Amino acid sequence: MRTLMIAVAVSGFLLTVLGAMGGHAPAGAAPDGSVWVFDERAWQSATVFGFAHVLAAGLAAMAPVRGRLRLAAGWAFLAGVLLFAVSLMTRQLLMAGYVPAAEAEAVTSRYAGFLMTVPFGGLCFMAGWILFAFAVWRGASGARADA
Repeated sequence: MRTLMIAVAVSGFLLTVLGAMGGHAPAGAAPDGSVWVFDERAWQSATVFGFAHVLAAGLAAMAPVRGRLRLAAGWAFLAGVLLFAVSLMTRQLLMAGYVPAAEAEAVTSRYAGFLMTVPFGGLCFMAGWILFAFAVWRGASGARADA
């Protein structure tokens, strides 16, 4: 549980830093007509889903139920954060910059490979919720056997 909670804290910190970076990114066209290549919606999705599931991982770690399913749920949530949120954010950071408008689509597709892990992150989120539901269903509230 301690390792999971440390991972939750570090993930929350990193998401805060990355969220702030994306929130302060330039936008619009430069004086020379080039455009800023950055998908703000993808960044916001990564930040929101990342924070929600970091908090879910913390909740799973501290849930007053017995069994290891709750910890498996917490780790599944954090794996989802890595595969979903961090992949989207890494792509945005690598492609961010001013480019001539005609090259914007080429830059965006150059980093499309980072999107391959995003569905697996979503599956990890779903697995985490299912594992957490089973942990609560199977475990009795009270003392934790694996804490």
